[in-house]
Amino acid sequence: MNRKPIPPGYVIRPFTKAEYQSHHRKILKQCFIGLIFSGVVLVLGLLLTKRSMEMLLAGKWEPISLTIGVSMLASSAPLVGLLCNTIWLRTRHYLDTKAWILHSNNLIVGTLELCPKAGACILANIYINPKYRRQGLGCALIQQAAQDVQQKIYVSCAKGLIPFYTRCGFVRFSKAQVPKPLRQYMFVLSQSRS
Repeated sequence: MNRKPIPPGYVIRPFTKAEYQSHHRKILKQCFIGLIFSGVVLVLGLLLTKRSMEMLLAGKWEPISLTIGVSMLASSAPLVGLLCNTIWLRTRHYLDTKAWILHSNNLIVGTLELCPKAGACILANIYINPKYRRQGLGCALIQQAAQDVQQKIYVSCAKGLIPFYTRCGFVRFSKAQVPKPLRQYMFVLSQSRS
C-alpha cells in the first residue's frame, strides 16, 4: 500500500487510554440518564394503563388516560431496549479497543477505532467531519492505524463504501480466504508494501 502524506495542518495521534476511558464514562453516563428517564416513562405508562383498566372495570371510563398510558408504554419500551443495546455495545471490549484522533488546530475532525479479534483488528468505527471529507484524511487515518498496530485490519462495509476502502488499500477476499472467526468481514488491509 502506498502511503499518502497527510495534508499540512493535520495531526494524527493515538487516543490515550485515559482519554478513551474518560470519553467512555461520558457516554455511559448519558446512556444511564436516558435509561432512567425511559424507565420512569415506562413505569408511569404502566401505572396510567393500570388505573385506566381499573376505572373501566368500575364503570368509570376515561379513554384519555388509557390512550396516554398505552402511548407511554409503546414509546418507552423500544427506547429502553435501544439504550441497553448501546450500553452493551460500548462496554463489551472498550479496554481492548485502540483509537486514533485526527485534529487540526485543537479541533477533532476525525476518529478511528480498531477492536482486536482473532489475531487481527476489526475496523469498528471511522468518522471524518463532513466539512473535512474528500481530502484523503480517512485513508491517512486508516494507514496510520495500520502502521501502528502492524496487524491485518478487517472491515465489513456497505456496497457504496467499497471504492473508499479500496482507495485506502483494502482488498476483497472470498469467505474461504478469511479466518473462520472473521468471515463476516470481507475486506482486509494487509501490511505488505507495494
